[in-house]
Amino acid sequence: SGTARQIVGECRLSMLMFAHLASAAFIASRSALLPTPATHPSAAATAGTRACVATAPRRGGEAVMAGMPLPAGSLVALATPMTSTGEVDIATLRELLRWHKAEGTNGVVILGTTGEASTLTSAEKEEVMAATREEVGGEMAILVGTGTISTEATIAATKQAKLFGADAALVVTPYYVKPSQAGLVAHFTRIADAVELPIVLYNVPGRTGVDMSVETTVSLSRHPRICGLKDATGDNTRAAPMRAVCG
Repeated sequence: SGTARQIVGECRLSMLMFAHLASAAFIASRSALLPTPATHPSAAATAGTRACVATAPRRGGEAVMAGMPLPAGSLVALATPMTSTGEVDIATLRELLRWHKAEGTNGVVILGTTGEASTLTSAEKEEVMAATREEVGGEMAILVGTGTISTEATIAATKQAKLFGADAALVVTPYYVKPSQAGLVAHFTRIADAVELPIVLYNVPGRTGVDMSVETTVSLSRHPRICGLKDATGDNTRAAPMRAVCG
């Protein structure tokens, strides 16, 4: 699958455009376990989703996050390494994180769709967050996927991510229930009001069944804690109208 890039420029809302890459061979998917792990972390070059980021001016010229500023450059959505029997492989996760740090990756996204967060237990999620903070905290921005179908559950997960040292939360639109645009505004506003952690919106209508419109995105961008967007619509024409509205 190809690379999607959009530059938002002066728009207050930071755009995170993710290109979908194949997971590395040594990362075993929980839905289709791979029996033979690779032996070198160089496979991590494709172990996730690359993001091209254009940051918006905020305090001191940077979009401000809880612990680190939202960086320009590459944020990688990590797969969660699994053993051949289906347990989370924390040792390989640590190796993967160290590899990205050494290679100059600007930030990581953990427990997102690529990380198969919906298949992990609460204890496994805590292990992933703790290990990530220990390996790269304060050196690379850490975004944690916290979005669910429930507003209150998302607030709880986002508060937990903050406790585990997240720099921001990646929050997907509620899936399956197909909320209205007004419902999306209410959902994300409630989350942003409830948790003192920067929020990156995640719009992936092919998976959730709801498309967050340009107008809704721009409206939400005015909230002081909503600082970015992961756009997985595949529609590269959206950047221009966002720039036109945001100025």
